[in-house]
Amino acid sequence: YFFNHRLSDITSDLERLFGVKLVLLDEKLAETRYFAWFSNHETLDQILESLNIDNKMRFDSRDGVIYISKK
Repeated sequence: YFFNHRLSDITSDLERLFGVKLVLLDEKLAETRYFAWFSNHETLDQILESLNIDNKMRFDSRDGVIYISKK
């Protein structure tokens, strides 16, 4: 679960858990705080989409790296 965690901290945890590289391209977005719970059965894509409930983020995957930016 993420209780009032910054997106930058969440992406660090997700990198470790899923073995991927996540790059935040917007500092304001990186400082955004989230409250979220997951059951350990979700995929990385499902978690990212859940965090993007307000549809303000964009995800681009290139060369095994996921870039996260504001829309």
